Amino acid sequence: MNIRLALTVAASLLAMPVAAAQAQTTPPPSDDPQVIGMRALIAERTPIVQLPACDQTAEPARWTNVGTPDKGRERPIISAHRGSLTYAPENTLAAYEYAFALGVELVEVDIQETKDGKFVALHDSTVDRTTNGTGNVTELTYDEVRALNAADYAPWTGGPYDGSQVASLEEVLALAKRVGGGVELDFKQIRNARGVAELVQQYGLVAKSIFNSADINIWSAAPGARMIYNRDRWEPSFLMYEIAKVAPVFGSRRDEYDAESIAAIHDNCGVVMPHAYDAGEAEEVNEFHRARAMGADGVQTNQPELIVAAAGIPAPSTILRHDNEVCLVNREHTDLGFPGKTLLVDGVERTTGKGGCVAAPGAAKVSFAGSGAVTPSTAAVTGVTGNVGGAVGGALELTLGTAPSLGTFLPGVEKEYTASTEATVLSTAGNATLSVSEPGHLKNGAFSLPQPLRVDIAPSFWPGPVTAAKSLITFKQSVGANDPLRTGSYSTTVTFTLSTTAP
Repeated sequence: MNIRLALTVAASLLAMPVAAAQAQTTPPPSDDPQVIGMRALIAERTPIVQLPACDQTAEPARWTNVGTPDKGRERPIISAHRGSLTYAPENTLAAYEYAFALGVELVEVDIQETKDGKFVALHDSTVDRTTNGTGNVTELTYDEVRALNAADYAPWTGGPYDGSQVASLEEVLALAKRVGGGVELDFKQIRNARGVAELVQQYGLVAKSIFNSADINIWSAAPGARMIYNRDRWEPSFLMYEIAKVAPVFGSRRDEYDAESIAAIHDNCGVVMPHAYDAGEAEEVNEFHRARAMGADGVQTNQPELIVAAAGIPAPSTILRHDNEVCLVNREHTDLGFPGKTLLVDGVERTTGKGGCVAAPGAAKVSFAGSGAVTPSTAAVTGVTGNVGGAVGGALELTLGTAPSLGTFLPGVEKEYTASTEATVLSTAGNATLSVSEPGHLKNGAFSLPQPLRVDIAPSFWPGPVTAAKSLITFKQSVGANDPLRTGSYSTTVTFTLSTTAP
């Protein structure tokens, strides 16, 4: 009955051009209790939500007979469900790092609230399945959860991730901020939804993130928060258009959508990203293509590497040396590695492990042939550590300036401290890339600053031979008002590498 009514209304509006504008703002009447209830919820939330005004022109006729499906967003949205959980234990920071290394826009994080009101990344209501502990998260303190081994389940038990912590929400948000990504927050046992929103706001990630929750308190802390609506099968397309006004992101199963409902959502500036994994592991890529064919903007996936490859958007790679290891890493975020990849190290095949690294003492030439998800890379790799310049092969030379000082940190004051030095590059190669290892945290004996040191290099790439080329290296250290500081000097060693893919 409701579908027939929608068709009738659309036809009458098309027959009266003068009233066409009204079709965009006047919803079809309905006596369906579910539609009435949903419209009441929309009306309740409309005054609170602060989303950008929609610039699309509604075409109600397409909501019942779309004709040619929409194309969806040009670069598909890929949300990595629990991170890259085939390469690292779920709920650990490494799983989210590997997902962001692949260039995904979002990582999906299940949020639980501990007994003492802090937030951790954990899917299950208990810690039993994925850790060496037992009990409901709500009955454990934050410190108790963080003390557990998050790699104590098959296939990770006793492996390189043994001893990993359950990630805190703050760690995941800091990672997303560092790489320019967002977080899809799936609220589980949460008493203080406003507190989660406040944290996301604090890290400046509200506009890039998605909230999978119906808690109205989220908007009181973050009025611009984008809620995700998980579609069922009962909603008519005209209602999907109306829902997009307050919940502009749409998820759930792919087969609960059609091209008509997606067109209605797009007409109110919503985006559609159904689950690729609901049809099973073997069907994820096919589900991605099916979703895109009907106009979806992206998907949530358990296998981000396969979806990145299917989308044709491989992540850029480079090869770095760290002491006696060589590591295949993201060229734009060199602290993010690619595990499980085959490198050719001086003619011998080696598979990268944790951090995208393999043991390769004295290696002279390392190459990666590439995959659908990661670009190829070749490098003559000799590292340069700290402030000491050195020759990289016979064709590259790197000299670093004096180690800079970040000055004096002020306890109780939120501030970003910066300092810089200069690198000088000589290269006779076809190209050269200057990259930096994961700088980690500044340390004062046993004490570390809570927030990691960041390093920016500009420029970091030279497309041809250069002599005495200059590059500005900037060190940035954020200190929060509530960060604990220990009297004394903080420092760390940072490794820079000059490499080439065209010797």
